[in-house]
Amino acid sequence: MPIGGFKVDRGFIMTIMDKIHSEVSIIDYLETYYPDRMPLFSKASGGAFCNCIYHGETKASMRIYPDGHFKCFGCGKHGDLIDIVMQLEQTDFKQACMKVANNCGMPVSFSAGNNAYWESYKDEMYSLCVKYFQCLMNSQKGMSYLIDERNLSLQTINEFGIGLVPDNEYVRRSDIGGISGRISIPILDGYSNKPRCLGMAYRLIENNDKEPKYKNDRNQIGANDQTPQFAGVFIKNENLFGLYQAKSEIKKSGFAFLTEGYFDVMSMHQSGLKNTVAVMGSELSDKQAETLKNITDSVVIMMDNDNAGKRAVINILKKLEFIMIIVKRN
Repeated sequence: MPIGGFKVDRGFIMTIMDKIHSEVSIIDYLETYYPDRMPLFSKASGGAFCNCIYHGETKASMRIYPDGHFKCFGCGKHGDLIDIVMQLEQTDFKQACMKVANNCGMPVSFSAGNNAYWESYKDEMYSLCVKYFQCLMNSQKGMSYLIDERNLSLQTINEFGIGLVPDNEYVRRSDIGGISGRISIPILDGYSNKPRCLGMAYRLIENNDKEPKYKNDRNQIGANDQTPQFAGVFIKNENLFGLYQAKSEIKKSGFAFLTEGYFDVMSMHQSGLKNTVAVMGSELSDKQAETLKNITDSVVIMMDNDNAGKRAVINILKKLEFIMIIVKRN
């Protein structure tokens, strides 16, 4: 079930991909391995046409380009040779790459760097997002908290992929404890054009003096008790909450609202101020400041009007060297 704009992306980064794109002729490959299932018409130096394999037709609306890509002018589907093989063979990205590579006599070599591990981690986080979202949809208590107490709409809940951790989640997750029964808030990779979940914040529904209001997926820093290959995939203070949803609107409006927390961002977006992001705390890191500078030259600072909020403003003023407006919140 897609939620909040999430999608499962290709979970393996393969060194073989570069060789496929540079050395395999998509037209030659289709003529060799799929002459009956994808017969090509009107072949010329600019490519060829064929019937679209994604929607039934007889007009040959799909154009195959010599650079290895395709586009259907009927349904709008586009991609490359791997996408075609995935569709025709009804297989996943990894298996499609291996099939093309084997047919063309290329050795299959998955990259050993962190990228493959990072992508598998993001896929796992996405699966948890879907699971927690579905749990929330079946929870009267969770929905009442978000809608009645936090005044969020169903549209906002869906846009940000908010969920609820099942009460028995401690049985399945050993990476972080004490999150069962909490509201889950996905933190997306705002530096990418693809919406991937890097980690989550977990908020108590009912505050108490024994537990902190929020817990977060731990920073992946490659410590002794962590898998070294995951080092760097998620560092909370290097990300801005809501950046994925706000990035285009910040560029369009020419400025950003900067707040402290998750619900600040969601409420602002719901009110139509979709150029809002949060530092997820009271300190602006150098990485967060750099990100803001790369997308705008004006920031409206909206911090709580308490001692922590005032200290946050001073910290932000030191790190952002462009136009700022400070708004005190009661």
